[in-house]
Amino acid sequence: MKKFTLILLLIFNAALTRAQQLGLFNSGTLYDAFENPSQKAFQADSSNKFAFNFFIPTVSFNTSFRGPAENNFSALVYKGIITGNELAIGENGRNTLTANSNNYILMFRIFKSVQYNQELGFSWQIRNEGKVNATNETFAILHNYLLFDQDVYSNIFNNSGYNQSYNQYSFNYREDYNRRLSLGVKLSLLSGITYNSLNVEQSSLFINRETDE
Repeated sequence: MKKFTLILLLIFNAALTRAQQLGLFNSGTLYDAFENPSQKAFQADSSNKFAFNFFIPTVSFNTSFRGPAENNFSALVYKGIITGNELAIGENGRNTLTANSNNYILMFRIFKSVQYNQELGFSWQIRNEGKVNATNETFAILHNYLLFDQDVYSNIFNNSGYNQSYNQYSFNYREDYNRRLSLGVKLSLLSGITYNSLNVEQSSLFINRETDE
């Protein structure tokens, strides 16, 4: 009975979640070995000494959205509809959107020694990180200004955010400390590519209903 109840709870929680996740964790792939330095990329009885991705990129992307406009953002993502319905206007409701990508351009790994399963790895990544803090009113104005019941608003579009991209050059080393414990180290050098930021400190909205402006 307890197992049945737990399964029902898990199904119920999954039904309420608007999220998808795919990963290569514990997969024995090159990507997994570089993301988790203690993981093995080679099998002593079947693998070659070298592993290389031949400049075929491995791309990962994740994004999240939090705030009172979650339903509106979901409609934009899944249906392509911009809507401001059911949003509280003039109450300074804040929403946070984050987006990150991690792209491995080059991955090269060497099976150094069968003893202790020692491996060396070199990689080149291009990473991108972004975050935006936006108000409810930003979503609403893109839908219809008639959602605003007052004629004058101040500082309702004070949004902020940033986006940065950079190269990450890394060296990996791993070995088995014993049968139950492995050691992995990743050393990286970061080199910036671009950085952009936005910070709106003052904004206003004036509505003339007589002239519809």
